[in-house]
Amino acid sequence: MPRYNKIFAGPPGEVDVQVEEAPCNVSLTPGQLVVLSSGKWVAHATAGGRGRYRVLQDNYLACEDVDTQIAANDTGVGLIPHGDLLFYVRVATGQNLAKGDALVSNGSGVLVKGATSGHQILFWAEETYNNTSGSTQLVLVRPAQGTVP
Repeated sequence: MPRYNKIFAGPPGEVDVQVEEAPCNVSLTPGQLVVLSSGKWVAHATAGGRGRYRVLQDNYLACEDVDTQIAANDTGVGLIPHGDLLFYVRVATGQNLAKGDALVSNGSGVLVKGATSGHQILFWAEETYNNTSGSTQLVLVRPAQGTVP
């Protein structure tokens, strides 16, 4: 059962959420980081890297929840993270997060604590959460720019 029921978290008055649509190359889970490869969404596969990533939106138009994967060749909606927007993004199991922790890509479309020198910080944790669930979980985050020193 998901901790949250949506991917875009606000602010509630925000109407300028920019998106990109493309078919998924393989089945992908909402909240994963994705990039375009040959015109299709694939999981962000550069551990510690940045790139032109998006956050995969849940298929709310089909009344599907955040744990229902977007099937290969179905259209996925990638939310463009910028500014002070808030998102619920997948964080790897075993991550003990505190509010304000730097988060980086683990190379499979999910986030981990940014503890490796030279990794690009993609998001900041906006909540404290210890993921001992045994699966990826959605965690509230804010987009960031920077490199782990």
